[in-house]
Amino acid sequence: MDKESAAIIIDYVVTRTKPHWETWVHQSYAKLDDIFLARAFEQGGFQANIFHDILKDKGIASISSIGQVLKIYQGSLKYSREEKGGLETVFYQELRMGKYGEEGKRFFESVEEFRKNRKGKPGKKFWKLLWYMLVACKFLKENYQSSFKEYLKEKYCDYKGVSYISDTDFCQITAEEWQSFLDKKKP
Repeated sequence: MDKESAAIIIDYVVTRTKPHWETWVHQSYAKLDDIFLARAFEQGGFQANIFHDILKDKGIASISSIGQVLKIYQGSLKYSREEKGGLETVFYQELRMGKYGEEGKRFFESVEEFRKNRKGKPGKKFWKLLWYMLVACKFLKENYQSSFKEYLKEKYCDYKGVSYISDTDFCQITAEEWQSFLDKKKP
């Protein structure tokens, strides 16, 4: 097959399927904050998507709710296994007792359910990843309207030297441009 014929076929497929994939891109983009919680911390065997389901059941599966947990926390944001590495640590006991609000209690209950009922695999970095989740959500809540999307858009605007980008334009960034952004800005 020659290049012209291949180009015509590819153009036809792209044009014909555009309504489908355009919808998918916007639907996925609309759920990006939820996807952030369900997938961003899946490392070292931790099944964060299952933990995310438990957070949903407890009514705190949002960056805003999880970001609220550390609102009054006064300790170091650096992870320490001795301080934050288990349900029996002071931090998790304070969560359980309500020191960090209703969201903190529910977060504790989510961790407890995940661990004790073996609903998912915690993996080797479980406690550290939970701490990173709490810290990241606090940061996004305080600085980016509780939105990972807003964080990415602002970083992309910095990269492009513009003050604003619409959701539609953001979703239409080419793969090459996105990779360049990731390589140069490292959001």
